Amino acid sequence: FEGKLLALWPYGDQIFWFKDKINDLNDFKGKKIRVFSRPMSDFVQYFGATGVSMAFPEVYTSLQRGVIDGAVTGALAGNTAAWYEVSSYIYPMPVGYSMQAHVANLKFWNNLPPDVRDFLTKKMKELEDELWSAGTQATGDGINCNTGKDPCKHGKKGKMTLIPVSAEDKEKMKRAVEEVILPQWAKDCNKTFSQCTDVWNSLAGKAAGAKIK
Repeated sequence: FEGKLLALWPYGDQIFWFKDKINDLNDFKGKKIRVFSRPMSDFVQYFGATGVSMAFPEVYTSLQRGVIDGAVTGALAGNTAAWYEVSSYIYPMPVGYSMQAHVANLKFWNNLPPDVRDFLTKKMKELEDELWSAGTQATGDGINCNTGKDPCKHGKKGKMTLIPVSAEDKEKMKRAVEEVILPQWAKDCNKTFSQCTDVWNSLAGKAAGAKIK
């Protein structure tokens, strides 16, 4: 695309919010859950729920009226949208990351003096490191705020209950990812780039402890 990638970073974990109490992934069955990607929809469907595509501003009212039983977004993002007013339980299983990129036009970049490129590269790396840290902090701060605990620096305190993610549910999540999510993603990606599966397994898969078979 004739671009120079300068930084790549994620927002905080995308986690589950529910009106009624759940104990684990088994309780997803029969629920309608707001999602914002096909993999998320496939994931909740794997556990017997229905994924509902819905714009972020519509979620508050839909939770309030019982149109949906739960929804996915970041811990701090949902807090700033006051989801803690219309949901009571937060289940911090991460099911997605919204990635952000900073890119410069390659022709513009190549025409910059070498010392300017070196300066910008250094500063963008510093920014990238800070933003990775901020993503982690946003998740922790958001959970604290929603459950009424300190420190709560960036949101408002709610009275939600945190449902811990068990080791058993983490194994179930991994199984769902390997059986449903990754095969479909690999099928789509390999159409464009035949080495997609091999590259993913050697990099992202190795880091995550998962594999496309």
